[in-house]
Amino acid sequence: MNYNQNKKEVSWKDLETQNVPMLARSFLKLARASYLIPHLMDVKDLQTFIEQTLPPITNGEIKFYQQQILCKTFKNDTNYAVSKVEPLPSGTEEPEEPALQFNDFLFLLSLIAYSTITSRKTIEDKLVDLYSSKLNLGKIDVNIVDEEYNFEEILNRI
Repeated sequence: MNYNQNKKEVSWKDLETQNVPMLARSFLKLARASYLIPHLMDVKDLQTFIEQTLPPITNGEIKFYQQQILCKTFKNDTNYAVSKVEPLPSGTEEPEEPALQFNDFLFLLSLIAYSTITSRKTIEDKLVDLYSSKLNLGKIDVNIVDEEYNFEEILNRI
């Protein structure tokens, strides 16, 4: 992830522990770097999934979806591996772009898995496929479902 917030980058841990938001365009970079786009979905699908996860609340967010900023960024950012994502200037205190909190991030990944992975039947299998095969996070032990863990212990296993 390459979300520039006056530091090098935001890690998964920052998203979880500090509740640092991830801009929609940063998630686009993650999807491209993980080859979710174009192998699993296209950028228009991603925009739909983000809009379903984060419906527009502010005028800036409404404009972001209506003007298809995510699709334009996909088309114009030819060097996405090294480019930085800066917050869009709004001129007001309202956010100009939707931003994912950690729970939104997890929900969006679940929505993507549910909607795009057709080779598996259950949501559990779809999530395991997304995390291990598509995002290359390693094999997930599905036996943890039968045991009781807190949220942090589960994240440490992923």
